[in-house]
Amino acid sequence: MLEYGSDITIRSYQALSNQTQSLSRMVVRQAAETAANDIIEKQQDKLQALVQQLSLEPLILDATIYDLEGITVAKTEDAMPLGQVTGISTPLSVASFGRLQIIEPIMAEDQVVGFVRITLEHGKLLEHAASQVEYMTNIIRGMVIAALIIGFLLAFTFGRRKDIWHFPFLLTSNAKD
Repeated sequence: MLEYGSDITIRSYQALSNQTQSLSRMVVRQAAETAANDIIEKQQDKLQALVQQLSLEPLILDATIYDLEGITVAKTEDAMPLGQVTGISTPLSVASFGRLQIIEPIMAEDQVVGFVRITLEHGKLLEHAASQVEYMTNIIRGMVIAALIIGFLLAFTFGRRKDIWHFPFLLTSNAKD
C-alpha cells in the first residue's frame, strides 16, 4: 500500500507539471492575442503595460515582447538577456537550470507579427502544489497505518474471547442426543 502511495505521488507530480505547463502556455497565448493589435499599431505604452502586468505574477520571472525581426519592443525592468536566460552565454548552461521558457508567436490576420516570451521559475511553479500533494499523501499513509493498527487490536481483543465462538444452540442440541 505504501509503495502504491508513492506511485500515486509520482503520478500526481507528473500531472501537476503537465497542468502547470498547459496553463502557462494558455496565459502566453492570451497575452499574444492581446498584443497583436498593439504591435501592429506600434503602441509601445500598451505593450509595456501588458509586460508589466504579466510580470506581477509571482511565478513569472520576466516577460518580453519582440517584433518580427527579433528586436525587443517591450520588456520588464528586471528582464534578463535572452542569452543568459537560455544559458547560451553561461558556462555549462547553469543559468537556465530550473527555468522554463515559453514563446508564443503574435498572430494578426494569419501572419506572424511578433513574439511573446515569458520565463517561469519551474521550481517555484510546482513548489506550493507539490507540498499540498505531499501533505495529503502523508495523511492517507497515516490513516492506512492507523486502520491496520486498529484492525490488529480488534482481532487480538476479540480473538482471545472463547465464549464468542461457542454457539449455545448447537451445544444444547448435541447434549440431548
